[in-house]
Amino acid sequence: MNGIYRTPQGADMQMAEYDGTNMSGLQPVCDRVVVKVDSAVSLSTGGIHFVDEHAERATLSATYGVIVALGPTAFVWDTDRVHRWEGARPAAGDRICFQKYAGMEQIGADGQMYRIMQDKVVGATVARVVHEVMDVGGITAGTFEEQAA
Repeated sequence: MNGIYRTPQGADMQMAEYDGTNMSGLQPVCDRVVVKVDSAVSLSTGGIHFVDEHAERATLSATYGVIVALGPTAFVWDTDRVHRWEGARPAAGDRICFQKYAGMEQIGADGQMYRIMQDKVVGATVARVVHEVMDVGGITAGTFEEQAA
């Protein structure tokens, strides 16, 4: 389910959509990961339109997104780069949380904004639990609680 959620800082964010195909045209190298980041909505719950600068700042500080592509050595080594990764390896389509302002921005072939980041800035995969449904500018949205998977 893709929808809108509110961050602890009070920003309304649109969850990044991913249909299983890497439409970005970006293929990461080494330990890099291409992430489609959640974006700020341009309309508040009260119907106020935000200026583009506000939405851009909120999107830049986003800490959630969906993995679109992984480099060949992403999540092969632990963050110390000495020990092999143990456990389930995140894959394309997984929702993740990552460090604020992580990675470099790149516009993909589909015109969407992506971030290319190292695997070690990814903190967890995220499962969503919808708590309530609200109306945000005519869009049905759910708030969710993050749970490390």
